[in-house]
Amino acid sequence: MRLFLTFIFLAPVFGFFACAPSPIKRIPISTQIKVKPSEKFHWPLANASLLSKFGKRGKGFHTGIDIRARLTGGDAVVASRAGRVMSVGWVKGYGKQIKIHHSDGYETRYAHLKSIKIKLGERVKTGQTIGIVGATGRASTPHLHFEIITPGGDFIDPFLLLP
Repeated sequence: MRLFLTFIFLAPVFGFFACAPSPIKRIPISTQIKVKPSEKFHWPLANASLLSKFGKRGKGFHTGIDIRARLTGGDAVVASRAGRVMSVGWVKGYGKQIKIHHSDGYETRYAHLKSIKIKLGERVKTGQTIGIVGATGRASTPHLHFEIITPGGDFIDPFLLLP
């Protein structure tokens, strides 16, 4: 009994209960995604190149992709699809971020921005400038963290939906 009570008391200290399921929901790569051709997603940065992929990274899980920007930052970030701005401002880890809700229930998030060029509740068009790349939040260099979230709230690899 004493050993059991010691375990219960010390388990959170040493991380023994770390096997609890992750709050991050993910969709397997093999899942079929159906998006109408007129509702395809577009790259949020011109002349984009990949800095970091979606998926397992170190001890955690990277819920989006990181898109390389100029070292000086300042690249324009555009809306990947038309929608309504649901969230703008500072979020721990993400820094300055924007979240856009699209008509079919998908959402896109743009993070680590230097500045935000749109307002909460505003309707945006595909390709409209919504912000400027920066290095706010947990970012070591200017880049855009880009996420696509399904109608069910799952994070999905943006490469499955980008051209």
